Amino acid sequence: VKESGPLPVGPCAALGLALVDALAAIHGTRLLHRDLKPSNVVLGPDGPVVLDFGLAAVAERQSSQALTRTGDR
Repeated sequence: VKESGPLPVGPCAALGLALVDALAAIHGTRLLHRDLKPSNVVLGPDGPVVLDFGLAAVAERQSSQALTRTGDR
């Protein structure tokens, strides 16, 4: 983006969908990233790659009560 400017809508939407697929695969293993931000996503040759699982947690139950918000530990 720094070198070529913003992405057109089509490729941007495809990138967003690929990121959603990556997160779905991660969540399918019951792992919650908990720190998703632009600096934790890089573009690899096959699409986005999610990095930095330092704050990740294993989902123990399927309740919104089990999730944390920004600032919670």
